[in-house]
Parts: sequence; structure tokens; C-alpha cells
Amino acid sequence: MLKTLGIVKGAHLTERQIQHLNRRLGGRSFLDWVVRQLKSCYQISDVVVTTDRSIGGETIRRLIPGDVESYVSNGEDSLACVVDTLKKFQAESCVFIGADWPFLDPIVVDELVRAATQDPNCDYAAYQFVNETFGNDRNYGLFPEYYRTKTLLDINPATKDPLYRSLLGTLFLENQRKYKIELLPAPWWLDYGKIRTIVSGEAGWEVLVTIYETLKDSERCCNIEQVSKLLQNHPGLLDRVAFEKQATMVVAVG
Repeated sequence: MLKTLGIVKGAHLTERQIQHLNRRLGGRSFLDWVVRQLKSCYQISDVVVTTDRSIGGETIRRLIPGDVESYVSNGEDSLACVVDTLKKFQAESCVFIGADWPFLDPIVVDELVRAATQDPNCDYAAYQFVNETFGNDRNYGLFPEYYRTKTLLDINPATKDPLYRSLLGTLFLENQRKYKIELLPAPWWLDYGKIRTIVSGEAGWEVLVTIYETLKDSERCCNIEQVSKLLQNHPGLLDRVAFEKQATMVVAVG
């Protein structure tokens, strides 16, 4: 049995998310960036990209590198797909992540798994950011979340709320007295708000390209501390993103 399986979300994606995964940076798709970094984590036993039987699922499968496992799930939502995948690969736990943020730092994943596995009864683990309110507007593709398989197997048949089934973490975060949860403080230099802003619009794509062209080396790009310092030292990188977001809000209100 595997200890901790890395599961990349490739099922039940929106059209925007599918297009996002298909984008190329340095000649590689976003999906490839995330998969490669996840495979380099010491605390991850194996990596699989879980897809569905939709047209979007077919698109994602064409992006999966040949040396990476893929699994087509019949699950009707994210919770069902994760449970289905865990049964197939017989893992004790998993790290579940989307691919909205290509520069996944293996250290961030390994620290999360180490913290979670210190307690064999830990049901869920995630990073918590300063002044962040967990909820259904949290971008679950940015940072990894840890789940214990036994707990997901128990809650899957009993959970009916569509929100909980699509955004797994909300179930645990809104029922913290019921489950054993480990919330890690995010590194002080990591500004969740800035990174979330980057992935939310077209102008953010230009920021990602700038990060890549500035840091050049993929290892440096996937060092979240270096990326954070780059953004702090060049605040102008985010000005266009902020302007686009404000303009979008004005159009929506109008």
C-alpha cells in the first residue's frame, strides 16, 4: 500500500481551468509543471492525474506526460473522484492539488505531509494565511491539501452537500470540532492574496511569464520564497493585474 499519493485534479474542471492547464510556459504545459514538481517531493509515494470521461477529460489526458500515471474516474464530483482514485491506488493518504499555480514548491508539499503524518489520526491538513477566511471562494488549486483515506471513505456516502463534495476542504474547515485537523501557518514571506490575484485573470498570465523569464531556471521558479521576494521587490508587476480586476468589477456592476 502506498503511503501518500499525489493526486492532481484533472476532473470536473471548468472550461477556463482546462484552458489554463493547456497553457505553456517554457515549452511545458501548466499540468506538466505541477506534475514534475509533485513527483520530486520526498513525502509523495507516487503521482496520478485523475480525469473524467468528458471532452475536457480527454484534453487533459493528452497533456499528461508518458511517465506519469493517469486515471479515468466515473465519480460524479471531486469527492467521488478522489475516493475512487484512492481505492484504485490503495494509498493511506493523499495530497490533492489543482494546477492553477504552475510553480509548485516541493518543500511546501513535503512540510505539509510531514506535519500531517506526525499524528496518524490526522484527517486533513492545509496552510492557513494571515487574515484569511476559509470558504468556498478559496482557490483550491494554489496550495496542496492533505487528506486521510479512511476519513474520505467514511464521509463519501454520507456527504450530500454539493459544496462539500466539490471543495473537499470546506467540509473539514467548517466542522473542525468533528475532525482532526492540522493548519500550518504559511511562511511569512508568502502573500496568498497576491498569488491568488495573479491566477485570476489574463493579466496574471503576463506576470507568470515575467516570473519565468526573470528567474529563468525552473528550480528557482518553483522556489516559492524566491517568487515571493521577486513580487515584493517589483510591486509594479501586479499593477496591471489589479487594474484588470478593478475594471472587471466595474463592468460587472455596470
